[in-house]
Amino acid sequence: MVTSSNLINNMFITLLGMFTKKLVLLLTFKLLIKLHVQMKKNYFLSLCFLLFLTAGYSQIIINELDADTAGTDTMEFLELYDGGVGNTALDGLVLVLYNGSNNLSYNAIDLDGFTTDADGYFVIGNAAVPNVSIVIPSNGLQNGADAVGLYTGDGTGFPNGSAVSMVDLIDALVYDTNDSDDPELLVLLITGESQVNEAGAGDKDAHSSQRVPNGSGGARNTAKAGQLGDDNQSKQLQTTFAPTGSGMGNRGAVLQGFPTVLGPGNLPVVVMINKTDKPAARPHWAVDQVFDLFVQLDASHDLLDFHVLYGSSRDGHASVDPDVQGTTMMPLLDAIIENVNTGGIVLVDNVLWSGKVILEPDENDIDTKAIIAFNEKVRSDKRVKSLLLPIRDGLSMLRKL
Repeated sequence: MVTSSNLINNMFITLLGMFTKKLVLLLTFKLLIKLHVQMKKNYFLSLCFLLFLTAGYSQIIINELDADTAGTDTMEFLELYDGGVGNTALDGLVLVLYNGSNNLSYNAIDLDGFTTDADGYFVIGNAAVPNVSIVIPSNGLQNGADAVGLYTGDGTGFPNGSAVSMVDLIDALVYDTNDSDDPELLVLLITGESQVNEAGAGDKDAHSSQRVPNGSGGARNTAKAGQLGDDNQSKQLQTTFAPTGSGMGNRGAVLQGFPTVLGPGNLPVVVMINKTDKPAARPHWAVDQVFDLFVQLDASHDLLDFHVLYGSSRDGHASVDPDVQGTTMMPLLDAIIENVNTGGIVLVDNVLWSGKVILEPDENDIDTKAIIAFNEKVRSDKRVKSLLLPIRDGLSMLRKL
């Protein structure tokens, strides 16, 4: 974090990509591919958004599920994905299966002692399923409306008949085969996300529900889920999604030539167009330039749909509308929380502000007022759990729920 009140021009493409494949990149437009941040220390909110990481190491997500197959359901499977890191230990994780008929658990699968493969995948399924690491019996996955949740924990903590739980939940998928939505299971997803219909494309026996492309959408999010030929089995998507000659089906949906930090997993991107309050500002042109740059770098459609804000880091304001000047940096904080993974951490510096935050600020002390407003916002924000550490000038740690 910044330790001086001098202006900073910081080319910041985070090295945290070595630790996580699910990382939010905050980009301001100047020098395009380089991150340009111009700020003063007293505009403390600009300092908050330089660190985003998924708690632990790489983010494990539920990537694909096939619960209804031809005949007697002997080709069911569930696939996890670590974003392409590969060989990620799954110790301390458990998969819990919920039956929509009573909204209680009917199986818990401990993942202790297992790792993802070299490409980042881990498959649980029937014995006939290729690449399976944990075998379950036929009809081991209910057809829906049902759910699967990935938790930090142990199987003994979820005996059969356990109620739906949000505690230590990492990711979830609520699914069906032409069944009505199950509101008691949908609480496992982010508010507003949809139950996924394996029969949505008209062929439940040959299709699975999967993230398209792999790893996209984020935890507890079904926006990128679709019904396609079973990737883990038939690899029917080879000609559609895979780079030429990869022979990998949907697993080959990587971004050739794109910088590693924006590689497999389709990382969410937040773009901040800076200095939009200047008379010569051209925010729409700046957004077009960023878009064209991503196209030149072979970005996926998911990456091209980046979140954009406009404002001034120096003067401490941001807005989602280029024609409306913001009054605070809160829209930027909202964008970060929206895009960072569940369990992700945001670190905020200088929140004690030399102790001024516990005193009544002077009428013209806009910096102290802004810090007090920020502290109050994160304390009451139900999207995060906050912890204020009395380190140096105060460090606030926000963990997304």
